[in-house]
Amino acid sequence: MAVSGYLTLREKKRSQTLIVEIASALDETSVQELRAAFTAILQRARRIVAVDMSRVSHVDSEGFGALLYLQKRLVENGQMLALVGCQDSVREALQLTRLEALLPHYASMDLLP
Repeated sequence: MAVSGYLTLREKKRSQTLIVEIASALDETSVQELRAAFTAILQRARRIVAVDMSRVSHVDSEGFGALLYLQKRLVENGQMLALVGCQDSVREALQLTRLEALLPHYASMDLLP
């Protein structure tokens, strides 16, 4: 588990999935740490990287940029990023920005492909 002033990350492995639990807003205060964590995650990634968003209260443009960075790198390696359990405010932001097509969201881990 990585804990800092702004960001808490915990990783779990399940079959072909690396689950990354985040507890923080994904915004300008946490994005530098988030990008560094994502760079490390890319080296341990499995077929699917599932980001548990259930404890993420807010995502701004910087946070979405970090998620898109991770998604792009995973796709380049034939892998997939899935957001899981987004709160309503995050799901609405995904819809408003039309990023839901690039950042697929699943209500629970059980629904992952």
